[in-house]
Amino acid sequence: MWWLERSEVVHNSTFYAMKTALMTQVNRLHKKRKETKVKKEKKKIVDEINNKIIEFHDTYCLQNEYDLHGMTEKGALKYVEQRVNEVGHNFDLFIVTGRGNHSANGCSAIKNGLMRKFKSRVQINPRNPGEVMLEKREK
Repeated sequence: MWWLERSEVVHNSTFYAMKTALMTQVNRLHKKRKETKVKKEKKKIVDEINNKIIEFHDTYCLQNEYDLHGMTEKGALKYVEQRVNEVGHNFDLFIVTGRGNHSANGCSAIKNGLMRKFKSRVQINPRNPGEVMLEKREK
């Protein structure tokens, strides 16, 4: 029951203000992406969205925690796989995927993608279905 043993991380008001500003930018970019008809321009916007979230995470978040809110499924899966390869996956990773409120079918596309990719190593937090744990690889 990993979700019971996990300590809660408390951030200061500056962190939350920066996170709010980031999500405001990301939401604007998502709107712009939906309104854009040119495929090349859409890709550029998607890359900007994912890069902004990755940069924020790499600067302000814990090494084994990933908040993927706002990322595209493809961008989020690529980022998690990259991080797993970089750190050697010697410890469990805690990943906030969101519940899927903004996904087409109401299910988190990122969570479903992680479950397809990593299969039984993904455990959903029953207290927060918008969070999963990716178990470390056994040696």
